[in-house]
Amino acid sequence: MRRNTRCFSLGEVNIGSDHPISVQSMTKTDTRDIEKLLNRSMN
Repeated sequence: MRRNTRCFSLGEVNIGSDHPISVQSMTKTDTRDIEKLLNRSMN
């Protein structure tokens, strides 16, 4: 269950409210594309 939170901007990234969770990584693969991300990580 998600909690109701206020939205704020950090640079170009919106955080809180209904925005997706932001993940910082070293990969160029979209972190929302799980299949590609796993394939890239395992090879």
